[in-house]
Amino acid sequence: MSDKKAEMDELNRMESLAVVVFGWLILALIGSIPYMFFDFSFVDSLFESMSGFTTTGSTILSDFGKLNISMFFYRGFTQWIGGLGILVIFVALLPQLAIAGRQLFFAEVSAESKDKLSPRIKDTAYQLLVWYTLVTLLCTLGLWFSGIGFIESASNAFATLAAAGFSPNSESIGGYHNAAAEWVIIVFMFLAGANFVLQVKIIKSFFGGIKINKNSSNKFVKNDNTLWDNMKIFLSNSEFIAYILIIVVAATIVSLVLASKYYPSETSYIYIIRQSLFQCLSILTTTGSASYDYELWPVAAKGILAILMFIGGCSGSAGGGMKVIRIVILAKYFWKVLLKNIYPEAVIRIRLDNRTLRENDVLPIVSFFMFYILVFFIGGTIISLLENSFVVGYSGSIACLGNIGPGFESIGPMGNFANWHIISKCVAIFLMWAGRLEVVALMVFFHPDIWRGSKWGIAR
Repeated sequence: MSDKKAEMDELNRMESLAVVVFGWLILALIGSIPYMFFDFSFVDSLFESMSGFTTTGSTILSDFGKLNISMFFYRGFTQWIGGLGILVIFVALLPQLAIAGRQLFFAEVSAESKDKLSPRIKDTAYQLLVWYTLVTLLCTLGLWFSGIGFIESASNAFATLAAAGFSPNSESIGGYHNAAAEWVIIVFMFLAGANFVLQVKIIKSFFGGIKINKNSSNKFVKNDNTLWDNMKIFLSNSEFIAYILIIVVAATIVSLVLASKYYPSETSYIYIIRQSLFQCLSILTTTGSASYDYELWPVAAKGILAILMFIGGCSGSAGGGMKVIRIVILAKYFWKVLLKNIYPEAVIRIRLDNRTLRENDVLPIVSFFMFYILVFFIGGTIISLLENSFVVGYSGSIACLGNIGPGFESIGPMGNFANWHIISKCVAIFLMWAGRLEVVALMVFFHPDIWRGSKWGIAR
């Protein structure tokens, strides 16, 4: 018995990845069952379920009257479960499983985000889950106080904190015509796209300002940490700074384009800024919610949104996509390659915060980038041929692979995927699955050597 328990405890890296990869597929298959009771086909049910659990937010729903309020709540809850990663939640809530928790956690969390809040991975996952639950509750209350019904507030909060996008309203957040609700969503989309580990660190630091000193007559002693000391946790993080810069630059450009080419001159600048900020954050964080039909915007504004689709949120966030940290490292690496062509003898190091990255640290990220673009291109080509539209095909491919949700034209923020060919839907399901698993984790299982030498694999 003890030998079997030791065997379970000693999952190797590939076996941990297998639990994550096939766990998501099984979860999506089980999650598709409720949709079948509402006359959805198997493929449509799996599409909607996979979209929910992978926090994509793409939908085949063309008639929102087809589902009742309880199903909209369930639909939103599937996103919330997927938001922080079902395996991380399992590690936090089901430690009695006694299976390689650390390996499962890092198979689920982006490889570039390995900051820990606690030496024990179970405690780290638990703290993340508590914070994730708390901000979801705060978002729900914020939307409720803004005038949206409680159930709809909860459903939209699930979608926002999971960086997903499913809304019980067919016109997404824009359907409520509520400026206060849009500002609430903007704040919580920003948090959903930022690194949750950093968020918990700063909260712990802030509330750790008072500590108990058992060796003193005055048991409550104030720490010397100031608010600025706490904020430096964020401001010293290069990924977070890049995240802020991307948001500011993108929203500024979109605002200028809309002010000069789309909205009448008497339109409030606050309104234009809100629409621009909302949509840029929604696409960057891969939330996919919409406060307005951006399909009506000028091409220049939509071009900025298309660029943001290839970036994604921060590592350790609920967002999908390539992640900001990888974009930062790739930019530094490409700059190094450029300089090496100019100064061949120079020793040029890539630094990230206080770390010097070696070639072995960067090459997996370059490989990931190449796999990501390859899968996007293949998926987009197949869908383009089937749907007879390059815009729909390639925007749909990145929308599913990046776990964003809406694309352009017929699958824009007010559109849906209902009329897609069944093969296109199957390709989209695969892209959502691959995108949530960050492509490489899934692609390795197509190599026959992975199935040899594992306890569950093919014997040599």
